[in-house]
Amino acid sequence: MTVLRNSSKILLIILISFLGMQCNTGINNSTGLIPDADNGGISLPQGFSALVVADDLGRGRHIDVNDNGDIYMALRRLNNGKGVVALCDTSGDGRADIIKYFGDHAGTGMEIHNGYLYFGGDTMVLRYKLEPGMLAPEQEPELVVSGFPDQNQHRDKPFAIDNAGYIYVNVGAPSNACMEQTRTIGSPGMYPCPQLERQAGIWRFRVDKLNQTQQENGYRYASGIRNSIALTWNHLNDNLYVVMHGRDQLHQFYPDLYTERESAELPAEELLLVKDGSVFSWPYYYYDQIKKKMVLAPEYGGDGEKTEGPVEVEDPIMGFAGTEVVKSPSRAEHRPMGIAMGGDGSIYVCDSQKGKIWRIFYEGE
Repeated sequence: MTVLRNSSKILLIILISFLGMQCNTGINNSTGLIPDADNGGISLPQGFSALVVADDLGRGRHIDVNDNGDIYMALRRLNNGKGVVALCDTSGDGRADIIKYFGDHAGTGMEIHNGYLYFGGDTMVLRYKLEPGMLAPEQEPELVVSGFPDQNQHRDKPFAIDNAGYIYVNVGAPSNACMEQTRTIGSPGMYPCPQLERQAGIWRFRVDKLNQTQQENGYRYASGIRNSIALTWNHLNDNLYVVMHGRDQLHQFYPDLYTERESAELPAEELLLVKDGSVFSWPYYYYDQIKKKMVLAPEYGGDGEKTEGPVEVEDPIMGFAGTEVVKSPSRAEHRPMGIAMGGDGSIYVCDSQKGKIWRIFYEGE
């Protein structure tokens, strides 16, 4: 899929454009923080500044900030044998001066809820008890959910927690397009796609119950979602929002139907409003943001134009597309991954390349 060379700038512009509409209801313009001279290497709208909280922490994934300002970030790969990093600023300058690592598993999901730090590994969801006055938990984590399939592709377990005591876990598809022979030229798609049974969707569990398993305790909340790293529960309108990572390799597998440029831009990364029982497009369709319609996937007889196929699906809210293409994600300067809001309205953004954390704050009037 397309990886934007300026993805950090685009993400921050989208984020801050939203926040700019709420500057009088959350952003503190008297933080007293001194920003970095270059805002930590990122471009920001007028009135906003940034500083680097810490750098070279490891491949950062999701992030959250406790009420006391302590920061927690999940790591995609273990750093010194640990999968979570905790940061504390004792001087008040916004920069971390205490950094501790803990946890034996790498992963993606990270959220603080009711005194616990919830963490999504590749095959399970754990929680750590956060004790007052202690930065890193000393107790062993508790197992919330396990029993997810162990797979080579899309293993990440990001999640969201609602207002009613449920946790919603992404279970990604273990393939690109549910082909009979995965990522193989000419291989047709399986119908019905068996991966939709336990994967390629969102599963719901109790957030406060321990030792659950996917098959015994899980409820399939939504399906047809290839994989999602970005998902959140909107606590104001009680809805789950998910961004789906669309399929890859359209030109590689179907050069007669798609140019290299079309393959780089298609399909859209779909922003989804997810309701109980929602069925979305993967693997049978994808959203074409240029044509602004659902298109039948070539593995199921599509030619880049057809819209009719084996099932009806829900439309995404909108599609996103970029213009500058990086041939390898590892060549991107930064890859913004996690976002969290602090108690003073500061926004924390972490990077999955080396683990930089920016703190963005408003200094305008």
